[in-house]
Amino acid sequence: MKYEDIFTVPDDSLYKEGSIDPMGTQSIWSRFGQEIFHNRLNTISTDIRNYTINLFHHFVLRRLFTEYPDTVTKAKGKFKNYQSEYDIKAGLLLFLEDILTGTLVYQSKVRGDIRVNTMGILGIYKAENALYDTNNAFQLKADKTNGGLLVRQITLGVSGRYKGTFINMGFFSSNFAYEENKWLPIDSLIKNWKQGYELSVKLLSIVNQLITDGKGDYPSQSFTAFKDNSELSELYIECFGSHVKEQAIRNFWEANLGLDTGATKALYTQISKLNNNPPKEIYLNALKSDIEKDEQLKLQHIIDLEPFLSSCTQIFYLLTQKRVKNIQDIAEEVLKLLPISTENITSLPFYSGRVKMLVESIEKGEGEPLKTMYQIVDYHKNVMENKGAVPWVRIVGNGTLERLIYQNPSFSTDFFIERRPWYNNYYISTLTAIYNGLNP
Repeated sequence: MKYEDIFTVPDDSLYKEGSIDPMGTQSIWSRFGQEIFHNRLNTISTDIRNYTINLFHHFVLRRLFTEYPDTVTKAKGKFKNYQSEYDIKAGLLLFLEDILTGTLVYQSKVRGDIRVNTMGILGIYKAENALYDTNNAFQLKADKTNGGLLVRQITLGVSGRYKGTFINMGFFSSNFAYEENKWLPIDSLIKNWKQGYELSVKLLSIVNQLITDGKGDYPSQSFTAFKDNSELSELYIECFGSHVKEQAIRNFWEANLGLDTGATKALYTQISKLNNNPPKEIYLNALKSDIEKDEQLKLQHIIDLEPFLSSCTQIFYLLTQKRVKNIQDIAEEVLKLLPISTENITSLPFYSGRVKMLVESIEKGEGEPLKTMYQIVDYHKNVMENKGAVPWVRIVGNGTLERLIYQNPSFSTDFFIERRPWYNNYYISTLTAIYNGLNP
């Protein structure tokens, strides 16, 4: 039987869509993880410097809207692409992000300033190219559609990547309407940050003048206006050239990310011990902490859930090994992993949707290797079809395996049985990155 008969003609877009999370477990484990972290942490918002940059830029924009309402009104009437306050804020956020990125890259790569560490700054490679291609004169476009060094920067830049966490911390709404009671302590925080406040004053003047002098559908300005501004560059380097230096800002993030309370604190404390434990040990040790029972229960739910998810995932990746041609080849190996207990899973919160479907698939396998493999492959097919993607693996004929993507399991079966490691980390990698950013 030909490949085309099994999978039809490969579609690159479907391949990319389905190239990660083939078991669909991310939506399961992230749901349980966010019971602890309250959507303030995620897998892409991991850099404390970028958290601070985003907060700082919104501080500047809030001052513009509060202190210069006439400028905002002028912008709406002057620029075709500024139809709403959101349009203005989104465009100016990209403008501010590009000044920062351009300045730090210029000072580091062109001027050779060793105080600047651009690792983690979004868009640095695009900025390097832009500086080279334009002889340091690329355009800073204050527009949510046309602006930004990055493609789709309004989504993929600092303001986009960190928007969800800021909304969940209550700083603003989805259209950047600021929650005033949340910003009073932020105002105080930045006003007491000497270099940060000085930089905000300069940037406020820059965006005010940008709107006043701007022409066309949206305001823009050449980077040449800023690259040799030594005072501005020094402030950028001092404030954002490397890690966050201000202790008050570190304290602010510990409080607002919830690192000082409940189950989050228990996990964060384990990470702070710097023993490099894997997620399983971190969660088990955190469970021993003196925290409220409802917070302990959140940890226990994950400790109950993950052995089930990991066992299912281990079997799936046995099926996607290139060396395996038929399910009979790994029947004995799969038998070692069975039965997979579902007893603790059915009583968990959120027992519905995908996790329920996976439990039902495992139960239909009846603890038998061949039946279980068929059920896991059927479950996988359902996950991928719901994504609009092509399955990685199918079982045809008398158990022959046809694969679109090959991938080995992360652990040998013997090691997995002995140690029962976790495939999913429940935001421990994010929490570790946050700890490193707060404790450079």
